[in-house]
Amino acid sequence: MNRLSNMKDLKQQDSISRDLPRVALFVETSRAYGRRIFEGIHAHMRETSPWLVTASPRSLTDPLPAWLDEWDGDGIIARVADEASVARLRKTGIPLVLLKQSSILHHKHEIPAKNDHRAIGRVAAEHLIGEGFVSFAFVGLNGLVWSDKRLEGFSAELDQLGVGPIVFEHPDLCSEASPESAAGKNLERLIRWIQSLPTPCGIFAADDFIGRDVLNACRLAGRYVPEEIGVVGVDDESSVAELGYPGLSSVVPDNVRVGRMAAARLADLMSARGAVADVDWEEPLMIPPLEVMVRESSADGPVQDAMLAKAIRLIRERACEGLTVAEVTERLGVSASTLQRKMRRERGRSVHSLIQETRLRQAKLLLEKTDLPIKQVAAAVGFESQEHFIPTFKKHIGKTPHSWRTERRMGRSMESD
Repeated sequence: MNRLSNMKDLKQQDSISRDLPRVALFVETSRAYGRRIFEGIHAHMRETSPWLVTASPRSLTDPLPAWLDEWDGDGIIARVADEASVARLRKTGIPLVLLKQSSILHHKHEIPAKNDHRAIGRVAAEHLIGEGFVSFAFVGLNGLVWSDKRLEGFSAELDQLGVGPIVFEHPDLCSEASPESAAGKNLERLIRWIQSLPTPCGIFAADDFIGRDVLNACRLAGRYVPEEIGVVGVDDESSVAELGYPGLSSVVPDNVRVGRMAAARLADLMSARGAVADVDWEEPLMIPPLEVMVRESSADGPVQDAMLAKAIRLIRERACEGLTVAEVTERLGVSASTLQRKMRRERGRSVHSLIQETRLRQAKLLLEKTDLPIKQVAAAVGFESQEHFIPTFKKHIGKTPHSWRTERRMGRSMESD
């Protein structure tokens, strides 16, 4: 009896599955930008009704699969980089939502929502201004709409102060199809350009990959970040932004919302299939960014005193090696009282406090991103013992390392559900 009942349930489930809309997603999984769009699509499905989804790991420039031309599905959401792919998607006749602006404007297939790239630029400028930078620069991809609009917003915000950004020019780099970043291809030129910038200078990089190249060039150019140069990127691509020191501050676009709206648009188009032309096109809603994820590349802003800038850089680079206040003063050849006075004047804290903050910041990163035991985390950030690390962490963070790690992971799990 139970077996017959189970067979009946399976047949009912199979019937329900056949009735679900079949949807193909051609959105890049290689970057956080696309993965957050997936999150938004998933959220829409969870809140409305499920689809049978076909999706594979891909980058923005990957070709569309051969099976697409014969596929008998119900809907497509796609973000592709070239007009040939757009034409092939449209040729299927399947209800389609495009997430990447094509050269054909106001087309019925395009999503009625886009990231407000000018607002992204304005937010980057506001952040760098607020951190105390007085000169500004931009590194992007010349000729690409999203990069140019980010520069426009950045410049418009700076114009209110009566200043403009110094732009790193590279007209030969105008294709997203290149696997190499623009700045990386021009590393020597970028180093020389950074050396020529007035300081303190805040640099806005059009995305996080370019931002990481800018940070590398700053190190090779002998520029202190953020004491002389502040850097902020876009996308909060954590695998890149947190890759090495310093961590890259980044403007966070609201791509989850873009994904939600793409899914809602596709649901409307699938409901209207056979009368797609009757679905009114809307003026696109421009979606502002969520926030700036602040990391070391811009946190605390510039430092005018050259000796203090060297001290802060030494602390940020060596604190987790067990660096002490005495070692800092010895390496710089300065008295402890002089260094303490300058640190309190410009940073409002003691040298020891900055060392401790730097260690604890790295400890939080290791607790969240790795499975290292607490004892190994303590050793990795310069504490002599776990017994010293745990009460210090609790005193400054308000929770034990174990509790903090558990809460962070539970939070991430809830966000992905």
